Amino acid sequence: TPGRLSERRRRKEAASPALGEPQPAMPTILDRVNVGFARFYAKTAGQRQVDVAFVKATNHDDGPPKDKHVKTLLRAAAIETAQSQEYLVSLIEMNLLESTECVVVAKTLVILHKLLREGGRLFRETFYKGFTHLFDHLGNFKDDTSRLTWQLSTFIRAYCAFLHQRCLFFSSFPYETEPSRAQMLDAQALLCEMPVMQAAIDKGIQVGTSSELVNTPRLSLGALQGYAQHLVLGDVLLLSLHMMKATPRIVEVFFEGAEMSSPQQNISDLKDLLLIYKESQNLVDRLSNLDESKLGHWGGLSLTVPPSSVLESMTAKVEEMSPAVKRKISQSRGSAETPFPVTDATPNSSPDPVVRTLI
Repeated sequence: TPGRLSERRRRKEAASPALGEPQPAMPTILDRVNVGFARFYAKTAGQRQVDVAFVKATNHDDGPPKDKHVKTLLRAAAIETAQSQEYLVSLIEMNLLESTECVVVAKTLVILHKLLREGGRLFRETFYKGFTHLFDHLGNFKDDTSRLTWQLSTFIRAYCAFLHQRCLFFSSFPYETEPSRAQMLDAQALLCEMPVMQAAIDKGIQVGTSSELVNTPRLSLGALQGYAQHLVLGDVLLLSLHMMKATPRIVEVFFEGAEMSSPQQNISDLKDLLLIYKESQNLVDRLSNLDESKLGHWGGLSLTVPPSSVLESMTAKVEEMSPAVKRKISQSRGSAETPFPVTDATPNSSPDPVVRTLI
């Protein structure tokens, strides 16, 4: 009857995927084929295990990588042989450069992030030798097969920007092996390292708090983004702890520089240190206002905003020194323009020398 037909049609429409979303059948077949190839072409049993785990961890399933596959890859990333780490990095590089499907790329980035955080030292050193081309390539990544894949592509580009900044920071400065480094920096090191650290924190807050896709009806795709965001916020809090350790050192170096006898040479550095302190205050304030539900088990960490009274004292000191620097510069210019006496020492000159001036 017409009533039964319309009811059957409504049930069929309710069970079917949302408009514009990709059908899962073909990707599932491709994943099985890829696993078969990985088993067939592997040269050793160890390589076969890594290949299969990597293919399954980065398959077309919308959800986060399965924990058992991630653990297999973490064990591989802990092997202290250059050949093993170069092979693992090549798998990641191939996926990121060749894949055009956002789920595969997002899961590969998550695996890379996990291995950088929890893998071995040699894996990090191998990856840090050359990573810029990967993030440059993904800076324009776009998968427009559906509305959701287009939205996930936006998240991937932001995630890449954070990972790029993270890699720049940790590959340039040895914070992973020197946890107390921030407390011992001199003025030049603070001016060099802190802006890079703060840029990573800023990008991490933007990526970690984005909710554009997390609330999608396709819960597994939202779970994949949420998994990545959880890793990002873990890094943000770690970097923030380094930044907070450096904050007292910034104040100490600032006032030491302010007491030096040559303000003209130090005023520029003092202004930069003031900006760094102000940015630290801003970033910690943003972190303090984060929703605890976004932090997961990273929550409960006490973050103290650097006091505004110190910022006011630093600002007043810079304003006090600026007129002195201007006077110093004008005095030095005036002395440079003072006529310089020249004595005429020719043989025909009179006993009383004639004083001439340079024009």
